[in-house]
Amino acid sequence: PDAACDEVEQVASADPTKYARNTPERFVAEIWGHAQKAAKELGVDPRALVAQAALETGWGKRQIKTGEGGSAHNLFGIKATGWKGERARTATHEYVDGVKRTETADFRAYASPAESFADYVRLLKTNPRYQQALAAVVAGVRAEPVGLVVEDVPTAVVLEGQVDKAFEKALQTVELQPAGGLA
Repeated sequence: PDAACDEVEQVASADPTKYARNTPERFVAEIWGHAQKAAKELGVDPRALVAQAALETGWGKRQIKTGEGGSAHNLFGIKATGWKGERARTATHEYVDGVKRTETADFRAYASPAESFADYVRLLKTNPRYQQALAAVVAGVRAEPVGLVVEDVPTAVVLEGQVDKAFEKALQTVELQPAGGLA
């Protein structure tokens, strides 16, 4: 994991345009600054946020689209339940009593990745369901990942002590290449 984490930091610090479009490297480089800002506010490692966004969007390849076909910039799969802002309707997989079902749902739509990260931070800080998890992070408690699988919020919050496991899971889907290493 340490070598993989070093690679991520090297990729993240590069100019995104050095990477081909629709690659994991470009995805990481494009969202890294937003992840760092959000992570600082939440008191978590930015790699945890990148890992979750990577898992939710398939490294940016399966992003939710608006009705016009553009990106909704919803990097965390946050549904639009109770949301007063823009929406994007799409098919999604839900598990009911352990059975996978395909449904259509409304998701929050943002003008940019920065807005997606800002809303994610706001949701985690203001939704009572996340208070215990965030308090544990602030207190420095090392715990198992807190699974917060509910209908209208992100699928999980990865606590500080579990970042390497989460990022390792995301990295299992791809091998990142440093900026100078691409042909």
